[in-house]
Amino acid sequence: MIRRRGSPHRPTPFPVRLATRFLSGRRAILSLLATLLLVACSPLDSGDTGNALIDTVTQPASAPAAMAPGHLRTLGPRAVTLDPALVRDVGSGSYVVEIFAGLVKLDGDLNVIPDLAESWDVSPDGLIYTFQLRTDIRFADRREITSADVVFSIERALSPEMASPVARVYLGDIDGASDYAAGGADGVSGVSAPDPRTVRIVLQRPAPSFISKLTHPVSFVVDRNEVDEFEWFRTPNASGPFELESWAVREEIVLVRNDNYHTSALLDRVTLAIVGSGEGLLGYETGSVDIVPIFGRNVDRFRGSGERFSEDYLAIPEFSLFYIGFNTQVAPFDDVHVRRAFVQAIDIEKINRVTFRGHEITANGILPTGLPGSDPDREPLPYDPEAARRELALSKYGSAENLPDVTLLISGSGLLPPQDVEAMLFFLRESLGVSVRMQAIDFADFLLEVENPDHQHQMITFGWVADYPDPDNFLEFLFLSGSPENATRLADPRIDALLEEARIEPDQTRRLERYRQAEDNIIENAVVLPMRFGVDHYLVKPYVEGFAPSGGLQEWMSTVRIGG
Repeated sequence: MIRRRGSPHRPTPFPVRLATRFLSGRRAILSLLATLLLVACSPLDSGDTGNALIDTVTQPASAPAAMAPGHLRTLGPRAVTLDPALVRDVGSGSYVVEIFAGLVKLDGDLNVIPDLAESWDVSPDGLIYTFQLRTDIRFADRREITSADVVFSIERALSPEMASPVARVYLGDIDGASDYAAGGADGVSGVSAPDPRTVRIVLQRPAPSFISKLTHPVSFVVDRNEVDEFEWFRTPNASGPFELESWAVREEIVLVRNDNYHTSALLDRVTLAIVGSGEGLLGYETGSVDIVPIFGRNVDRFRGSGERFSEDYLAIPEFSLFYIGFNTQVAPFDDVHVRRAFVQAIDIEKINRVTFRGHEITANGILPTGLPGSDPDREPLPYDPEAARRELALSKYGSAENLPDVTLLISGSGLLPPQDVEAMLFFLRESLGVSVRMQAIDFADFLLEVENPDHQHQMITFGWVADYPDPDNFLEFLFLSGSPENATRLADPRIDALLEEARIEPDQTRRLERYRQAEDNIIENAVVLPMRFGVDHYLVKPYVEGFAPSGGLQEWMSTVRIGG
């Protein structure tokens, strides 16, 4: 899922499908380059490496500040929409998973567990999923939730009228889903409600990751009686653990416990202030905020420093990837040698070491560390200016002078580029003699631009956070021909074949091997420049119990409580 750059839960210019970052307050390029030179030959101690960061994380206890019993106060990102069928970004999704519920959800260990369903069975051929609903499920207004509501919500998401940008990505395995979404059928033939407590879903072919895809909000249950109203999602009839009490755009979102959800939340209320991290940190220090995400120098300030609140520090590795994507259908990046030249011209290790100071993990591939199928020993294309120049000479352009003008698209606003982008542009000038221009646009407009399957943007900064812990959520979604999230417009028959084989392979070992081969091809052909895997950093008051986000998109507020 795409993350907004500049979200309070992650600051940089990378839209993340569940990614983006702040563009303001950046240092001038000479300052950055001076720092790069100073740090270039300086070894980092173990506390500054990504691995040590994760290895030494603990959740502590310091003297409690003023707390509000039953009321969690934290920061939240801006939301684009709270309609489950339209959610593409992490910010919106983080609220939707609290307000709405689906058949299944992810637990704290990212296992798929029952939610509105109490159980399910899968046929021996892997094609038929039969869900039995709980008997105690209701909307917030106490109306009973039945199998017909589940079928309605899935068909609504896939309907041509809804034109959801994500429904076919997550629900396209269902038999008849594509025909219905294209307007060729009156309903989704593979979804039915044999009785009020049973939902039957038939797939067009086996898909081992299908049950995980149902944890995405697009299939979550909405109230059919209200969704035709304009901006109905501002006062939704909740099916999840919390209700939306208020939404003041750019100010705050307030959630209150939904007492009609099958498992009552431990909190009465959650207030999420939509403010910058600096203002949030001030609130934490003065006792008006209970959990605050921190970034940059504040991570250094509190991580193992002995300073007040340093024992409240918590880091959570995130299944996320931030990367530069090359449009493989547009000059000059339709030439693999140009792509390889650009990748090998940039010292990503140094950029991450200087700009993020060990707060995140330098990416060695597509799949984040710890995700099934990830390879900690994978070797990316190395930083090698001479090899980069040789690759450029092998291209149809022969030299930098013959390249067309190149523009990098980022999401955000401001006159100066982010530090990491600024450094990348510097390396391209130094290594290849290529000057790349930068274009910054608003996040919502960015999404509209890159979701166009024929977009002509040459380079983009992008970020992706796992919706569920499976390699297909990265490799198939981002690189399969025709995928709505394939912003690089890659259409490689070899990679497609590997991804299609992996999609239906029931044996997990063989399945992961297909994904490994696909990832090897993507890296070797320099379809993207992987930059870093994310880590979230927080200060958490010691009286906050049960706060354990997993680094993916999951409901987490219902198990948090404010202790004594």
